[in-house]
Amino acid sequence: MKPRAHILFWIGYTIYFYLLNKLGNPKLSIMTVVLSIPLFMLIFYALSHILKRYFACKKYVLAFFLIVVVYGTTAGVLYAITCNWLGMSLLYGEYLMYRDDFDIRKFLQTYLVLIGHFSFLAILGYQYNRRLMAAKDTVGHLQALLKEQTLRKSLAYNNLSQQVPPHLLVNVFQSWSMQLRNRDLNLTQQIDEMYALIHFFMLSCSPGAPRTILLSKEVEMCKRYLRIQQDLHLHPFNLSWDLQGNLDAVLIPPTSLITLCMNIHKHGDLFDEHHAVQIQIHVHKGYYLIDIENPIPRLHLGYLGHGVGLKNLQERLAFVFGSDFSLEYGPSNKGYRVHLKVGID
Repeated sequence: MKPRAHILFWIGYTIYFYLLNKLGNPKLSIMTVVLSIPLFMLIFYALSHILKRYFACKKYVLAFFLIVVVYGTTAGVLYAITCNWLGMSLLYGEYLMYRDDFDIRKFLQTYLVLIGHFSFLAILGYQYNRRLMAAKDTVGHLQALLKEQTLRKSLAYNNLSQQVPPHLLVNVFQSWSMQLRNRDLNLTQQIDEMYALIHFFMLSCSPGAPRTILLSKEVEMCKRYLRIQQDLHLHPFNLSWDLQGNLDAVLIPPTSLITLCMNIHKHGDLFDEHHAVQIQIHVHKGYYLIDIENPIPRLHLGYLGHGVGLKNLQERLAFVFGSDFSLEYGPSNKGYRVHLKVGID
């Protein structure tokens, strides 16, 4: 509720309180009522703050202690006014009493009525605000969900329209494989490898595809890609794999490792006789490591770098793993090195 609404409420309550009590006490002055309102406000706002700041955060002991302090302070102020300890005889003269006239039962009755009204108002306000916030959160969540579904439908349509060329290409490779199966076995195997790789890429790019796959599956597709590239060259690749741990127990976004292997083929030297390309994948308890280091060719092979491959990979990893990963890459003593560490539960 805005400050203006609070001000209007207390003005209205002051008038209501004055008129209601004026019927039973014609000598009641408006100034007496006005100076009583701050005590009512103390109870209401103090309890509202305690419920919102401490009780809602499950700090029950502290909330109980502060409520006792508020109620005790209210009782002390009310008793002091009643017994004229604060010199309020000009305003509360009709209500003051001497010690011999003090009745604890009447005092408690007045006190409980006073704190009861505003305690219930504070509790009702707390419940209303809590339900209102819950309703706003629900509406916000539903709006975000609706927006996400609309966006996913749009992306799904764009993806389906873009899959026509890859799907056609997959069908072409499959047709070639069937025609060459009895003529050239080696070429047929190469086409089958290419078909499987393109099919893997096509499924990975689908909007409904899972965000992660088994690391063992990614390694399998990466080796398939390198075999295809090897068949296109006369000289063998100088490549070393070092796989340790259970690769079937950890996950990675699809095509992540293939992206790194493509960079090796594009920018690295796979034919260096003195320095092999090192691909190390170690799965440990709580995390796994992917470390790739490749020599750099002395002569430029004509492949141009676009500067987006590793950046896009880092964004995909952040989307899947949040902050529970680290990706480092740059020049090393043997050429170029990429180091990926991913935490696992």
